[in-house]
Amino acid sequence: MMLVVSCPIKVSLAKLGMIYFALERLDSSLRSFNQALGIRMKLNDQEHIEVAKLLNNIGLVRFHQGERRAALKYLSDTLQIQRRWIEDSLCRECSLFDTSITLSNMAKIYLKRCDYAMAAYLYEEALQLQTTTLKKDHDAVLDTLGNIAFSKAMAGEKTNALQVGNSIVYSFN
Repeated sequence: MMLVVSCPIKVSLAKLGMIYFALERLDSSLRSFNQALGIRMKLNDQEHIEVAKLLNNIGLVRFHQGERRAALKYLSDTLQIQRRWIEDSLCRECSLFDTSITLSNMAKIYLKRCDYAMAAYLYEEALQLQTTTLKKDHDAVLDTLGNIAFSKAMAGEKTNALQVGNSIVYSFN
């Protein structure tokens, strides 16, 4: 009987966490996401995709709180779950896109740390996943290409940055 009651509560807590996040009430957002995660974990399926989404959200809140190390930990845990879902998923395209978002979120943290090579690497991995399911002129692909170019430019790889930048322009042809 507890499963029936806890699922709507878990969903409500997760949605409340998103609202608090949008309102920049990060402590309340974090509390809501953690409560939703606690309920989900009691269902004894720690590899569920919902766990990954909650961990990703917690990681983003931690990032916005300035806690980069904690954010990377949550995003790394998210990535581990997502990689398993890519292999077994019936909705592989959704899993690929979600995983590319997690990789991009991790790359943003490395940009803040001025580790531009790692940021570029993570963005490139995200791009590989995106281009398996999305067209080359999709907004997500173009954003990721722009982030790769920026990361490479910041890393001093000017020629590579310009090549990637030019590929954005030519993706419309």
